Amino acid sequence: MRKIFLFILMAICVSALADPIKVDIPDNNLRNNLEKKLGKNPGDPIMDNELSEMFGALSLSDSSISDLTGLEYCTGLTNLNLSGNQISGISALSRLYNVEVLDLSGNQISDLSPFRKLAINEEFEDSKLTSLDLSNNQISGSAGEISYFDHLTDIDLSGNQITSVGLVKLKNLTSLNLSDNLLGSGESSTFHALSYLSRLTTLSDLDLSNNQIDNIDQLTTLTNLTKLKLEDNQLPPSAGAIIQNLEKIVTIVTHDSVPEPKVVNILDDSLRTVLQSALLEKYDNDFIKAQREKYPESDTAMTAWRWSGNLLTNADLDRLTDLDASNLNITTLTGLEYCTSLTRLYLNGNQIRDISMLSNLIKLTSLNLNGNQINDISVLSGLTNLEILWLNNSQISDISSLSNLTNLKSLLLSDNQISDISVLSNLTNLTQLYLNGNQINDISVLSGLTDLETLWLNNNQISEISSLSNLTNLTKLYLSDNQISDISSLSNLANLTTLNLHYNQISDISPLSNLTNLIRLWLWDNSLNAGAVSILQNLENSGTAVMYDKVAIINIADDGLRTVLQSALGKNDDDSITDAELDGLTNLVASSANISSLSGLEYCTNLTNLTLDDNQISNTSALSNLTNLAELKLSNNQISDISTLSNLTNLTKLWLGNNQIVNISALFNLTKLRSLKLEDNQLTASAGPIIQSLEKAGATVTHDSVPEPKVVNIPDDSLRSVLQSALGKNADDPITNAELDGLTDVLDASNANISSLIGLEYCTSLTFLTLDTNQISDISPLSNLTNLKSLLLSTNQISDISLLSNLTNLTTLFLWGNKISDISSLSNLANLTKLYLNDNQINDISSLSNLINLTNLELGKNQISDISVLSGLINLTELGLDENQIIDINSLSNVTSLKSLSLLQNPLGVSASNIIQTLKEDGIKVIANLTPTPTELIGDVNGDGTVNIFDLVIAAGSFGKTGPGIMGDVNEDGGVNIFDLVIVASNFGQSLAVAAAPSIISEIELTTEQKHHMTSAIDRLKSNSSRSTEEEMVLGVLKAILPERLPTQAQLLANYPNPFNPETWIPFELDQDSQVSITIYDIQGQPIRRLELGMVIAGRHISTDQAAYWNGRTETGESVSSGTYFYQLQAGGYMETKKMVILK
Repeated sequence: MRKIFLFILMAICVSALADPIKVDIPDNNLRNNLEKKLGKNPGDPIMDNELSEMFGALSLSDSSISDLTGLEYCTGLTNLNLSGNQISGISALSRLYNVEVLDLSGNQISDLSPFRKLAINEEFEDSKLTSLDLSNNQISGSAGEISYFDHLTDIDLSGNQITSVGLVKLKNLTSLNLSDNLLGSGESSTFHALSYLSRLTTLSDLDLSNNQIDNIDQLTTLTNLTKLKLEDNQLPPSAGAIIQNLEKIVTIVTHDSVPEPKVVNILDDSLRTVLQSALLEKYDNDFIKAQREKYPESDTAMTAWRWSGNLLTNADLDRLTDLDASNLNITTLTGLEYCTSLTRLYLNGNQIRDISMLSNLIKLTSLNLNGNQINDISVLSGLTNLEILWLNNSQISDISSLSNLTNLKSLLLSDNQISDISVLSNLTNLTQLYLNGNQINDISVLSGLTDLETLWLNNNQISEISSLSNLTNLTKLYLSDNQISDISSLSNLANLTTLNLHYNQISDISPLSNLTNLIRLWLWDNSLNAGAVSILQNLENSGTAVMYDKVAIINIADDGLRTVLQSALGKNDDDSITDAELDGLTNLVASSANISSLSGLEYCTNLTNLTLDDNQISNTSALSNLTNLAELKLSNNQISDISTLSNLTNLTKLWLGNNQIVNISALFNLTKLRSLKLEDNQLTASAGPIIQSLEKAGATVTHDSVPEPKVVNIPDDSLRSVLQSALGKNADDPITNAELDGLTDVLDASNANISSLIGLEYCTSLTFLTLDTNQISDISPLSNLTNLKSLLLSTNQISDISLLSNLTNLTTLFLWGNKISDISSLSNLANLTKLYLNDNQINDISSLSNLINLTNLELGKNQISDISVLSGLINLTELGLDENQIIDINSLSNVTSLKSLSLLQNPLGVSASNIIQTLKEDGIKVIANLTPTPTELIGDVNGDGTVNIFDLVIAAGSFGKTGPGIMGDVNEDGGVNIFDLVIVASNFGQSLAVAAAPSIISEIELTTEQKHHMTSAIDRLKSNSSRSTEEEMVLGVLKAILPERLPTQAQLLANYPNPFNPETWIPFELDQDSQVSITIYDIQGQPIRRLELGMVIAGRHISTDQAAYWNGRTETGESVSSGTYFYQLQAGGYMETKKMVILK
């Protein structure tokens, strides 16, 4: 309610401040209704503020409306009825963020994509929509766009043409009507069509009547259902048992006497399959086959039949002692409670949340639950026979239930959310303990675990390790990525063979001197002192492999500087100089030494006094980090830029006389200065206020006269307003050239309605300038802003960029969304690393040949056909070429640094397919819509009387499975293998036209499990170097069906664009379907926004319609400021963090 009130208040305030705008409403029927609602006469103008002040409900049903243009201004509506019209386009609804109830039934809607913008909007956290009626429209496919409305509780999609359900994120949904659709029709199986329904576990009312459903296995997880309609479908006899299960609650009964074996209800298909396989493997299959033939009714034969079918009893399950059910996509363990004889159980790599079914498996000695979604492990407290327990990569924070498991010898708890490990004090039999990737800062409890031989504590928050001094049996110790500085307690651990101390704060490693048994030692990313050199040499001489940041030999290119440094260090002319030696210098006098370059001096970080008078120095960047300097003399040189001195805040004496200095704004914060010499320079008017400020702070400043500032004419009101704001001025205050020259860092003038840049020519000290989204056509005032490093001019009206040729310090240049055709002036900008030119009118890019430092280049939406020049851009990592006229991409074969390439909507030639495949095999992520090579197919595997590509999909999608009756087992040998695929290929028919293959391939939708099986088939075929003709044909077809392999591991990728303002996309890859969330942190590590993506299918989520989207706002809707931020991906047990930058 508070957000709605604030929105209404804001709307009223905006209406009061802004001039009303006349709204164009082309649909006469919509206009007539709104005129009546507003009490207007026909033809009276309708203003935007009048529409925005319409609150509450609005009914426009049965009004013959076809165009909703104009309705986008009705932002105060909470209930909108548009039923019974002729509406097909709904983009006008994308700003109606406050609508809670929306009725669009009985229209002609087929495109739901505008709903994404309504759900993920710029103004608030998310949409308020709770009820949506889209019945009786023309919606096909999966209607997945509705998934973005997190608050939806009621959806009506009846009377459409929906073939599969793509509603995956709706965690609040209770009522769903999908009657009168096409679920289960065509080539898409019912199992796939309803695959996402199983995740909508909050559903209580579900209507699936009048479809073509022939499989309801996916409904078994909907345990909250109170009403389910299934009439008028094609349900098979097997549905009866599932319906019975949905009509009752499964109960586990405790009793004394043992009843007759009863059939166990195992809800999870994967769990049932692996149990069947385990039971069959437990007995001699040949013996069972013989018994079945000899005694068809015997108990042995019947048991075998039962195991190979769907029926398993509690007595069967009790026979199992070992079970490997890893990596099978298992979600529920119902039925496993009857496996009471198990001693070893492997459930790693599944999607298990609830492990309560394991509570009675008290004979377990080894249990692997790695890589699941478990957060509650309390039920494990009774499994006191456990000796090995794996719980890595879950969501566990509380481990108190483990305190009773005193027989544990190995415990793995890495990559969870654990902070308190005090309960481990009882587990004194532990020899192996893994606690990587948690939130632990106190490890004192480990002091009593003296049997430990292996201990992993990487990536925690540990600073104090004294408690480890008693663990003298340790042979392997991992402590990287912590906050450790004192390692004296490790000196007693003489049995250590492996020690990882990477990425800490260690300087003194003398406690390691006596660890003579060390084989491997990691010390990268520490701040080792000079004494470490001899210790490391001794360790290496004794056979220890030491990984550390080697002492660097510093190349001092300037002969004069090298001679001075060698003298100061007492070295001979030919002696090398190391970084550690330079770090030891505190005073250095290098006057009149013929020095022109200071390169190498950056390692003298402990200098307090430095004299460099009377040389030929022009660049002082090497001094920027010498923050201990108190006295610095640089008079009589050739220095013009002193911005690098701004960090030297401990300076008390600074001599800069007789140089070429114009701007001294970098000295403003040097408040400890007591003596400053600036005579004989070229100071501008901007120096005056800075000199006065330093003098007030106590400095004696020697300088020549400073010119008086003059008022600058800035005719553009919007630009003037931005500059006044940046300078902290009032609206009527004049702006001087001195003040503009004093702007040194970032100026954000984006989206400010600026048309003229006159006056900006005085901002000669700017380094970052943002002018995106304005109305700029003339950029000539920017021609002398030669200090610019980043310039953002996207979305303007610029056609002539010739005056940018002087801005040779630019590293980032954004020019997308303009009217540029000639980019020849960019050829001089050799320092550019990021260049964005998409959405212009460019056809010639030959002038980019000199820009060899480019890493990011975006050229999409132009008229480019020749990209041969790109072959020389050897540092390119990200390249966008979408929507051009490119046929030949041979030149990209030479760009070996590429990591990502986009080629969508180009008329790519035949050769492009092979090049793209090669690039992908080299690990480059390529996005392109190539037309797959058509392939003839055979094998009526699905029994539909038609031979098409879907038959091979079914066979390859089951590759590697074993057991009787598997679809795709063509030769009926009990498993799907290469022989089955070859049989299909060797009997290819003639009914499928070659030209039809691409369209069929584009229609195929594969489950994650099918993709994994198909990948195994492709790998098996590729591994055979002497493939037959039929095998080659099968491989070609499978590669066309699965052009992009599933990732082998989850991975967080770099956001784009970066830097950005105000929005960015965060791409990622998943190797399995996972619950995904992304958390944004500020530079202090505080979370400011959490993006819940819900259950996301495995694959590469890279493009803007698949990647996560952040609009640069906090949880409360506030825009964040410029700076560095971090984003963290949580996908099941996987977690990774990366950095991004907002520039405003």
